Formats: sequence, structure tokens, C-alpha cells
Amino acid sequence: RPCVGIMLVNSDGKVFAGTGPKGSVVEISDPKHPGTRPDPKVQYIWDLATVARGNLYAATGPTGQLWKRAVDGSWSLLLDSKHSHLLCVTVGLDGSVHAGSDGEGLIYRVGLDGKPSVVYDAPQNEVRALLVAPDGAIALHDFNTGDVTLRTWIAPRVTGPSAGAVVSAAGLPRLLIVTEGERHLVAIDLMSGEARWRYQWTSSGRSGALRLKRSGKLLYD
Repeated sequence: RPCVGIMLVNSDGKVFAGTGPKGSVVEISDPKHPGTRPDPKVQYIWDLATVARGNLYAATGPTGQLWKRAVDGSWSLLLDSKHSHLLCVTVGLDGSVHAGSDGEGLIYRVGLDGKPSVVYDAPQNEVRALLVAPDGAIALHDFNTGDVTLRTWIAPRVTGPSAGAVVSAAGLPRLLIVTEGERHLVAIDLMSGEARWRYQWTSSGRSGALRLKRSGKLLYD
């Protein structure tokens, strides 16, 4: 029997439900309850997000894929993460789509150009919720209780999306390196919430988007 896992109301007042184990998105507000399925291999719709122009985004399992549903009801694949499940999805202020995975606790970003990238590697094994906070707030949640274990603030990004990565090494504090403001990186101590250092990058030849990647102990963009 189908089970509703997530419900969403879009800007037009239409109500959608994501279901399992048949992986359908059903328009509840339509008396006929039309449902569509991204792909026969999709069994679970774990989360839904929407934008003003009517597109829906679905985080799915057990294939770990991110799908886009156009206004006409057609589906297109945005991301095949190779994880078993993408558990959450949200749309950033710039229109980019972010999704959180199980397994490694990665946050993916799909830009307006359709290119996916990993922007955050969480210390936990799962990322179950994402929220866009335009005020620069950073909050860490206990995944067992949902309680906030650390909260701090940085200058918000305006012209590009936020990006970050957790960096740790023997003898050094665990740090969250994130973009701050327009031209800075800041290292947040994940124990105290204090800023350990800030770095200003040059803007010559650089667009508003900055993507952080790790290679061993090195962090680069």
C-alpha cells in the first residue's frame, strides 16, 4: 500500500505528495489525484522542493538520484549520486539545487548550468534536512535528536551560492571552511563556533560561484 513520505505546497497553492514504495509524486489538490513517477527504478520520494515557475525537484531512493519535474509533468534526471538515497532537497537563492545524501553525508549542488558538484562533506553519515538561510546563520544539528549543538553567524553570500567543507587532521581542531561575504573564506571551529582565520581571495577572472574540493589535507577550488 502506498505511503506518503513528504508533502509540499507550491506557489500556486497546488499540493503534492511524495510516496513509496512506488516512487510517485501525486498532485493531492487535483480531484483526480494524478501521479507521475520519475523512473521505474525509483521506489521512494524522500523530499520535494519547488520554485516559483512551477518546477518540482525530488530527492529519491534507492538509486540516489535527483529528478526535476517540469510544469508539463515530464521528468528529467539532474544528478545520479551513486548513493542509495538522496534524503533532502532545497533550492538556493540563486536557483541552484542542493541535495543531501546517505552513506557519506554529502551535500550536492546542481548549478543553473546543470553541472553537479559536492559542496559539503558532513561528519555524519546522513544529511536529512537542508534549509536556505539568507542571513548568514550556520547551525549544526544532532542527527539523533535534532537539537542545535552549535550556532554561529557569518556574513551572507549575495552574488553566489555558499560552499564549504569539513577539514580535520591529527593534532588540529575540526574546522568547517565556508565562503563568507563576497571574497572571503572563514574557518569555523566546530567545537567552539569561533572563527579561527579568514582569507580573502582575488576576484580577477572569477564569477560569483566558488566550489571547494579536498585532496587529502589540501583544500582547493
